[in-house]
Amino acid sequence: MTKEEKVRILELLREGVKSKEIAHKLQIPVGRVRAVIAQETGTWAKKMTKYLIRKVTKKSPYWEIVRFEGKKGGEPVGIVDLVAIRKDFMYQDDTFK
Repeated sequence: MTKEEKVRILELLREGVKSKEIAHKLQIPVGRVRAVIAQETGTWAKKMTKYLIRKVTKKSPYWEIVRFEGKKGGEPVGIVDLVAIRKDFMYQDDTFK
């Protein structure tokens, strides 16, 4: 699927057109339209999660966000998309100093 097709699908979605109508209008399978919708939803969910974590934790300790993506930047094969990690400053151990 070309980038122009993806952009056109997303434009039609924003106009309120249903996925079956988009597939009929662009003469592509409905599954391909739904795959673009799922990809866009996943991207948006990751962005909003990162935003909320950073907004809630404005002061230190900051969270380090690690993303697990596929080879082409899409969804990974596993279940986890991203993990947020931070250091626990409440417990100080001098073992490693």
